[in-house]
Amino acid sequence: MFCLESTLAIWERCRAWVFQLVFFVLVWWVVQWLYTQKLLDVGETLPAFELVTLEQEVVSSDSLRGRPTLLYFFAPWCGVCHFSIDAVDDLKLSNPNLNVIAVALDYQSTTEVDEFIAQHDLTIPVVLGDRAMANAYKITAFPTYYTIDSAGIVVSKDMGVTTSAGLLARTWLAKQ
Repeated sequence: MFCLESTLAIWERCRAWVFQLVFFVLVWWVVQWLYTQKLLDVGETLPAFELVTLEQEVVSSDSLRGRPTLLYFFAPWCGVCHFSIDAVDDLKLSNPNLNVIAVALDYQSTTEVDEFIAQHDLTIPVVLGDRAMANAYKITAFPTYYTIDSAGIVVSKDMGVTTSAGLLARTWLAKQ
């Protein structure tokens, strides 16, 4: 009898934990969905831009046409950006036909951006964004991701933490 009672008690605790976990995931998903509603709409044309890298190379929205693109907006002080940037860089290394551009926003100096690049040994181009670009792309949190198809149309949008698998899924949509 004791064994049955302890098994039931364990089951009740596990059931409560599972319920709490499902509730937490549901709340997180709803909040995430609400935040992404403020971003550019899927199906919208990519707003035009022309920005420079730290090496003074120009990257423009027109130069990205013809290939799918992942735009990754980050801030050098953002902890989630530090966590997710390696997956973004790896995505480019494993998909040479994909444009991957990191856009630095909300930085105090270019030194701060340069340190972020060096810390993660980035191979992807990093351009220096500004308030006008943040406004045009409706960036309110970091990191924010836009996947753009080869015609310059937004096919997916997201913000927050992501994984390599999540990035692959988003870019797969752009190739279709």
